[in-house]
Amino acid sequence: MVIRVTLPSVWPNLANRYIELGELAAVERDMRRCIQLLREIENELDEAIGHQKRGRLLVYQGMFEAADVELSMSTHYWEQINDKQGLCLDESYRALWRALYERCAPRAGGGQSGA
Repeated sequence: MVIRVTLPSVWPNLANRYIELGELAAVERDMRRCIQLLREIENELDEAIGHQKRGRLLVYQGMFEAADVELSMSTHYWEQINDKQGLCLDESYRALWRALYERCAPRAGGGQSGA
């Protein structure tokens, strides 16, 4: 008997624990390894989920360009299979990306303008 444990069933709890402990770099490194293994065994669904979750994590780390790359890979898969839920999650993470980026990005002009 073969028992298949998928990453989506394991990652949420494990990743959330790491995040709660502030170990963002550790969980990001583990996600990168898992995505690589999933690519090797050609498990496209779990790989797309991995890119999606890694993209969200990179947003929290302020690594906006890398997050955009991960979310683009995820979106490409969801578009191929016409998965609306996956697309909506990607868009929600992009909205988070924009909100955090605007908050963290240096202000043009060096400060507030007076009226």
